[in-house]
Amino acid sequence: MLAQSLQREVCGIDVNRTELVQAARVFGHELRLSFVAADIQTLALPRDVFDVILLPACVQYFADPAALIVRLLAQLREDGELHILDSPLYATPQRCQESAARSLRYFTELGVPQLAAHYHQHTYATFDRFAVQWLFDPRRWSARVRKTLRLPQPHFPWLRLRKRDNVRAIGS
Repeated sequence: MLAQSLQREVCGIDVNRTELVQAARVFGHELRLSFVAADIQTLALPRDVFDVILLPACVQYFADPAALIVRLLAQLREDGELHILDSPLYATPQRCQESAARSLRYFTELGVPQLAAHYHQHTYATFDRFAVQWLFDPRRWSARVRKTLRLPQPHFPWLRLRKRDNVRAIGS
């Protein structure tokens, strides 16, 4: 949809081949769309090339999201943006531990407790070293009111990091 609506080249990268096969089946007819089965943390990517990088519903699968962000910001053009959305963040380390315990119970009930080691909980503080625009923040008063009133809204934060605002973070 991005490739078509924005008239841009779009490349989807994922380690999960099943997801890529499904994406190719659904969107494979798009000429400006390509898929790569690879680990974004180790894939050789050109620097200063991408206009936008999206991380939808996946930050929780990375043990060190700050290192990932630094790496991806370096791949962006000077005015490029990194968007992180649909990933849970927690207010405190204690909330992270509670979520980790729930995840372990969940995966144990499924019979695959080892999968819990691949699911990481992160706090909002993880992003303190970066200049972040919170396009949606469930901690905001307005979001809490909307939730109380059961009005539609995202469940998880939406972060936008601009390369030009994070040059020092990339260099450190």
